Amino acid sequence: MGPQILKRFYSCTIESILTGCITAWYGNCLASDRKALQRVVRTAQYITGAKLPAIQDLYTRRCQRKALKIVKDSSHPSHRLFSLLPHGKRYRSAKSRSKRLLNSFYPQAVKLYYAEKQRRREELESRGQQRLTELRRLMAEQAKSDKERVQFCEEVLLQRRE
Repeated sequence: MGPQILKRFYSCTIESILTGCITAWYGNCLASDRKALQRVVRTAQYITGAKLPAIQDLYTRRCQRKALKIVKDSSHPSHRLFSLLPHGKRYRSAKSRSKRLLNSFYPQAVKLYYAEKQRRREELESRGQQRLTELRRLMAEQAKSDKERVQFCEEVLLQRRE
């Protein structure tokens, strides 16, 4: 069988089983359990011969997607858990003394939501810096050609005066 078929089989069966309700249980999963799950992914990667996403990446992506859906849908039962702070810019994050609550979906989703927002902001800033560098280079080239044009015009004027 080809690697594309094997990868599709992995995505449709094994990955769906591994990640069933991952947003509910992965946050409080033990490190040994995470390693065991990642071992399954690495084995599947070896068998398929294709690069497969890590369990942590799947968890992150699904948490972000689920959080966005909850935030956008005001009729969702969990919508009230994503309440904005008084200034209206950031979402409230639950305070807790226990790691169990801090590792649950809602605090993790808020944290991952802002991490993604920060990554996008940095990406835009990087693109802006690259564009600015490119514009500076173009302006320097234009200034050089303008300077050459002015010198040429001055030479032509001097020749006409003579």
